[in-house]
Amino acid sequence: MKRLVFAEGLLALVIESGKPLTIRRYRHEAHDFTKDEVFIGEFKDGFDVLLVATENTEVKTFVDLTHAEAEEDGFDGIDDAISGLREYYLDLELTDKMVIIRFKIYSVCS
Repeated sequence: MKRLVFAEGLLALVIESGKPLTIRRYRHEAHDFTKDEVFIGEFKDGFDVLLVATENTEVKTFVDLTHAEAEEDGFDGIDDAISGLREYYLDLELTDKMVIIRFKIYSVCS
């Protein structure tokens, strides 16, 4: 089963607010999810959560990120999203491939 790692502090956003997506720099196979595929969300907060993809992974470039997508991921807009993502991807360029992984909670495991 595939795993998707989430930084510390994101578990509450997923559980409490129903955060519906994550934006990532694209990595072949690691980020290729198909609709209804169940995978493990590995949260650095100490829990693994079974997630299910609600759509096929969308691949595009960061320059094509929309304001609405950035807000759905918990950012205040595109500039905030790019700035926040550069904390994880130090050499991020707007022309890099990115993915939007849409998901919902399937089950919580301890």
